[in-house]
Amino acid sequence: MTDHYATLGVARSASIADIRRAYRARMRSAHPDAQKNGSAVGGSGSFTGASSGASTTDEVTRIAAAWEVLSSPTRRAAYDQQFVARTVAPEMEPDRVYAPARFPWRFVLVVIGLGSLFVVILHIMGDPMPRRGIDGLINPGSCVNFDELGAAFEVECDGPYQAVVRELVPFDAGVTATPPKPVTAKAWARSASSRIRSLLRSRRRIPLHSCNPLVAPAVTRV
Repeated sequence: MTDHYATLGVARSASIADIRRAYRARMRSAHPDAQKNGSAVGGSGSFTGASSGASTTDEVTRIAAAWEVLSSPTRRAAYDQQFVARTVAPEMEPDRVYAPARFPWRFVLVVIGLGSLFVVILHIMGDPMPRRGIDGLINPGSCVNFDELGAAFEVECDGPYQAVVRELVPFDAGVTATPPKPVTAKAWARSASSRIRSLLRSRRRIPLHSCNPLVAPAVTRV
């Protein structure tokens, strides 16, 4: 941006009269006739000579442009604002430093603790699991009674019962034999009944009937 005040050789606080005198003096010194004669007319607030190496035409053009701007108060005020805005470096805002994001460990731990407490309270206040009813299968711990043929059947342990199953003992335990021969239900019941009666008299561990004809429960007589 061209400094019109420097072109005319006046200060920025110069009055319009000082600018007019400087303009006339600069135009006389830059006139082609004055360049030929090698002399310049001086006066109050004026100086002689032109910038060395600059052509006469360019010098006259710069002086005329400076006078056109500085002679008008409106154009001069706008020029001053633009010149100050360009010469003054804008203030740089410092970079903002942000702290790294932190994982909310405390919040997560609080949520886990409250959730665990809620589950425990629901478990305590909830209904207990119902007891397993009679399913027709004799297992260790089942309460049993005997029918007329001596076959065992499961009953509720809350009421009267005749025996408690301790374990299931295969009929062929300890015997390395060929596959058993098929027997009729009547023959099997007669054999099991006789064995049960004999073992009950001696109060020994007795094998009882189960769903598998080759496996019988060992019971404790009550």
